[in-house]
Formats: sequence, C-alpha cells, structure tokens
Amino acid sequence: MNRSVAFISLVGVLAAGHALYAEQPPKILELSGDFTVPLLIEGRPMRLRVDPDIGSSRALNAQAAQTLGLKEGMIRGVHMVGPVKLIAGSRTISIDYGIQKAKDRVFWFFDRAASPVGDGIIAPTALPYDIVIFKLRAPMTDEQQYTLPLSSNGRNALLTVGTAQIAVGFNLLREETLATASTGNLIAASFKGAFAEKQKLAMIRFGVERPVRAVKLGLPFDVGGRDLNEILVRVSDFGDASDIPETQRGDEDEIVVTAKSKKKPNYSMALGRVFLNRCSSLTYDFKAKLVRMSCVPN
Repeated sequence: MNRSVAFISLVGVLAAGHALYAEQPPKILELSGDFTVPLLIEGRPMRLRVDPDIGSSRALNAQAAQTLGLKEGMIRGVHMVGPVKLIAGSRTISIDYGIQKAKDRVFWFFDRAASPVGDGIIAPTALPYDIVIFKLRAPMTDEQQYTLPLSSNGRNALLTVGTAQIAVGFNLLREETLATASTGNLIAASFKGAFAEKQKLAMIRFGVERPVRAVKLGLPFDVGGRDLNEILVRVSDFGDASDIPETQRGDEDEIVVTAKSKKKPNYSMALGRVFLNRCSSLTYDFKAKLVRMSCVPN
C-alpha cells in the first residue's frame, strides 16, 4: 500500500514538474528609443541596433571592429546593394547577451559603418529571445492587432500576392516603404500602381544610395490587414521596373534603358515608418511564428 502511494506521489511530482517546465515564461526583449541592445562583445561593452530589415544577422561598424582588435578569419562576406559590392571580414567571437553567452560569427565592413546608431546591427532572430518587441510610441485607443506569418528561419515576415510570396522586413529609420524592381512590378500589376514622381536617390543600406521612383497604388494593398497605398521602387536593381506605367510625362530627351531578366524574381520589400505611423508596437514572436503590429485602423 505504501509502495503504491509512493508511486502515485512520484507520478504527481513528475506531472507537476512537466507542467511547470511547460509553463516557463517566454524570454522577452523590449526595445525603444534608438532600438539598441547592450551586449558584451569579447568582454567589451557594445550597443547593437536591433534591425528588423532584411539583411545581415550581425554586422559591426568598422570602428567597433577596430576597437575590438578583430582580425579577419578565413570566411569573408559579400553584400550586394544593386551593382555596389561591399566586402566584409568575419570572425567567430564571444558575445554575452545578458541572458546567454555564445560564440557567434560577426561581419564588419572595412570602410564603413553598418549602422548610424550604436556599434553595429543585429537581427531580431539572432538574439536569444522568444519575443522581441519594438516600442514605437505610446499605445493609442482603439488599437487592433495585425499579423503577418514569419518565415521558417524567422528572418522576415511573409506576404502572398497571387501565387507569389514576398519577403517583408521593417526599416525603422526610413520613412518610405521600399521594394525591389520585380516586387514593384508585381504590386503595381496587382493593385493598379503607376509611377507618380521622377527618379531620385534613396539610401538603401550601409551608406549606399540607389535610384528609386514612387509608385502610387490605385487599389489598397492589404498588408496583414493594414492598407498600403504608396511604395518606393528600386528602378534599376533586382529586376526590371519598366512595366510599371507612367502617370507623369518624363523629360523629352530622357532615355530609359531596360532589359528583361530571365532569372526567377526574388520578391522583397521593407515597410517604412509611414506605414507604421499609427502603430504603437511591432512584435516578433518566434514561438508563434508571427509578426504582430498593434495599430489604430487606417
């Protein structure tokens, strides 16, 4: 009898222990202001800007790499911004995230900063947290939750237009939403878009500017339940934007050279601050595989 009671008690303890383990709270990181997170890199205090755009997982500013005395290893990185090729050194180094220590690979450009804020950038999915919350502003009344699914690797949100899938990031420094040429073509064809302005230069990434044009959409583009009405399109990178119609007549002597790409389009876009101007927070929930936007409806 005593043996049976002891067995039942043990089962109860194991069940309770399993329940306690299952109910462990998620590891949450909340960011605001300049969205930087303090870390110890090779024992030195550094601040990396958490960057939800589509790009490198960890990239240090050249000055930070020099301060750390990093020597490049056998693996180099190459980042293309249109035709501009950026070469980066890399090394696996010690990083103390505060809740976890790890040996992780970082990249750094030899001649430029990866971020205008802090000592470099790090992607949300490269941090040891289950949930990363970007606090954009104070909560407002009547906010609703808008969601997009996360990719399997957690690097970007996903958006489906017709049969195509667009990789979606968020740029918290740029006002406008920016799309590649092939993505601009897809969106313009699907939502009656047309060029609205002449070509100009826009900062794309890592200090590189490229030509873009604004495209206004005749139909609302549903992005996770929120409407997007205008985008910037990279007119000469990652595809051909010549199929987008004009709403303004160009210069009489302007010559536009285009070429059709035979490669399968790689669709991507980065939503800007204007799209998020009625949102109080942006949340990457890696356990739920969702990106959540808490916003006042359009």
